[in-house]
Amino acid sequence: MGQVESGTLNLSNTANDITANIIQISNTGGQNAAAGIMVLGSGTNAIQATTINLGISKGDATLRFASQTQVALEP
Repeated sequence: MGQVESGTLNLSNTANDITANIIQISNTGGQNAAAGIMVLGSGTNAIQATTINLGISKGDATLRFASQTQVALEP
């Protein structure tokens, strides 16, 4: 109790396919939290999820791209 851990998930720079009902980054359930980071690769990133939760409760979450190239989002 009392320890706060952080984590970073770096995805591949080639191609990433993620299919999930829920993606959660830093859902703490009311506890204190360090940063949870998910870095999408500079290749293709296909994410099919019903819900994406970032920083729920006291969570500190970041979802970002590895590169600063132009991005097209599709519904």
